[in-house]
Amino acid sequence: MPSDPDEVPIFSYNFYSGGNESLPRYLKLPIPSDTLRILAIGNSYAQDGLSYLPYVLRELSPNTEVVLGIAFIPACKLELHHQNLRNHAKIYEYDKFDSRPDSIFDAEADTLLYLQRDSTYTITKNRSLHEIITDEQWDIVTFQQVSNKSFKVSTITPHLKAVIDTVRKHSTKDIHFGWILTPA
Repeated sequence: MPSDPDEVPIFSYNFYSGGNESLPRYLKLPIPSDTLRILAIGNSYAQDGLSYLPYVLRELSPNTEVVLGIAFIPACKLELHHQNLRNHAKIYEYDKFDSRPDSIFDAEADTLLYLQRDSTYTITKNRSLHEIITDEQWDIVTFQQVSNKSFKVSTITPHLKAVIDTVRKHSTKDIHFGWILTPA
C-alpha cells in the first residue's frame, strides 16, 4: 500500500533491458485529483485482467472519477494493432467504464449500455483504434502482445513504438505507458 494517499502502485516490467534487470518493479504514479483515464490496447487478456480495476481504483481514491477504456480484438497481436491504425480498420470492440456523473452516452446501433450504481459501462462494436485513442485524453495507456509471441521482444519493439507514437501524437498531455504481461 502506498504511503502517500495520492499515489497508487502500478506493476510494471522492464523487459527491454534483459538479464536480471527484467525483474518486476513498482512505479508510483500520481492519481489526478479529478479523473483518471486508462486505456488498454490488447486482446481478451486486457479485458479479463482489467475488469475490476475501476472498482479497485475507486476504493483507493474515492474522490477520483475513473474512466477505463479497453480496445481489443480476441487473440490480437501487436503487429495487427499497428496495421489497424494505419488502415483505420473498424474492427475493435471498445469497452468503456465511466464513473463521471456527467458522462455522456452517445447512442449508437452497435452499442450496449449497462447502467450501474454509480457509473456507466458501454460495449461498442466496430470502432477503429484511432477513434478509441482520440475518445479521451488518456493518462495511462497499456499494451500487450498475443500470448504465443509475448516473450519475443523482436515481435514487440517495432510495432509498439509506432502505436505509442500515434497515441502521443493525439494527446495534449503527458501519458504514462504500461505493459500487460500475458501468462505465457
